[in-house]
Amino acid sequence: MQNENRNSLLAMLDPGKHRLFFSYLTPFSADINKILHEQDDAVDYVYFPSHGMVSLVTLMKDGRLVETGAVGFDGAIGLNSALSDRRSPCRSIVQLPLTAQRIPKALFKQAYDDSEDIRAVVHLANELLIEQTQQGAACNALHLTDQRLARWLLRSSDYAASRQVKLTHEFMSEMLGVRRTTVTIFARELQNKGLIKYRRGSIHILDRTGLEEQACECYETVARRQQEIRQVVRIPGEALNARQSPPAE
Repeated sequence: MQNENRNSLLAMLDPGKHRLFFSYLTPFSADINKILHEQDDAVDYVYFPSHGMVSLVTLMKDGRLVETGAVGFDGAIGLNSALSDRRSPCRSIVQLPLTAQRIPKALFKQAYDDSEDIRAVVHLANELLIEQTQQGAACNALHLTDQRLARWLLRSSDYAASRQVKLTHEFMSEMLGVRRTTVTIFARELQNKGLIKYRRGSIHILDRTGLEEQACECYETVARRQQEIRQVVRIPGEALNARQSPPAE
């Protein structure tokens, strides 16, 4: 994982050149299930996670919901709604304990207007999220639930910077758009194969290589495409890779 708990987008900006922007950022932390933005509500802050994961969730009129994207150390939450003054198109909910930097909407809009570098970071973040969302749509339509579960666990582990993540079967069922009993069945299969070990509210990845083999192609595809996107972006600052090494035990 990264040597420091830093947000990759912020790390692309030169703190000296963007001293005022960085002075607007304030530390923020939240536990799981904290809603940062509710669907159809106004957005007051933009968040840059350094550790943890936020799920972007779409709610239906009948109360059902499904995850349509996720943001961690490599992205930001609320960028477009803050810039457009439109209401949030989805619910942003903390899925893994979050540490982040946040900035008020008005100050973020000012920085965006004033800085070409910050505009480039926003465009990069949007492209990365579009890549993830497009691949996720194909994955949900074409791949089996056990493959999607493996992919989801790997991504969660990456964002948590740990092989152990605190996730309930109920929460995973909501994120995957399947019944809780379905998650329980496939989680038990992964455990029987020696790939994970789960207790109530906690999952420990025992064999990451095996779990990657169990996952669909989408985990590797998204990582590769995001790396390609980053390689064509030229912003003065710290050079970062999109793909992190697997977390240590």
